[in-house]
Amino acid sequence: MVVVCGWSNRNWKEPFNTQGVNFFSSDQVDANRKALKLKSRINAYLYTLCYRAHTTGVGVVRPMVLEFPEDKSAWDGENNIYVKHQFMCGPWVLVAPVYEQNALSRELYIPKGTWTNYWTGETYDGANTISVSCGNYTLPLLVREGAIIPMYPELKVVLVWDGCDKTRNLTSNGCYLIQLESEGKRAVKKMVIGK
Repeated sequence: MVVVCGWSNRNWKEPFNTQGVNFFSSDQVDANRKALKLKSRINAYLYTLCYRAHTTGVGVVRPMVLEFPEDKSAWDGENNIYVKHQFMCGPWVLVAPVYEQNALSRELYIPKGTWTNYWTGETYDGANTISVSCGNYTLPLLVREGAIIPMYPELKVVLVWDGCDKTRNLTSNGCYLIQLESEGKRAVKKMVIGK
């Protein structure tokens, strides 16, 4: 659940709010859920990149030229407009955000090597400009050949309230339980807030 504190009406800031007015379409909610599930599955990869960023100064999010300095197309955002609208997440994952509303496909440049579309499993030969599907709020993600990216199993998160009134500020009451389910196994974690 995403909750942002502040002065505005809370329905505007809770995309998965089931009470009151929902300002997001079901497709948008599903896309957010899909992205958050992917983020939780690749946490080990992201933590490794964060540690390397801390120790070496090389960021998690990188321009294409940093990973492919020998590829002139990765340098040239003037003549290759796709490069300036895509980036690497670490050395292995190419991310190509979609900037056009209602776009069904996205052109992107992939450097030398073999690349696999994370969502479809389709493979592409590099040093090429390709078109990938991005309909239904799908963010194009390509994984470079040779990558080892640890993936946690998909978790189902259920909030279980323990004596807390949902309408009250959690910090005033102090606790709630988060129940995690993964492939039939359960783990309950108690979190204390504001003590």
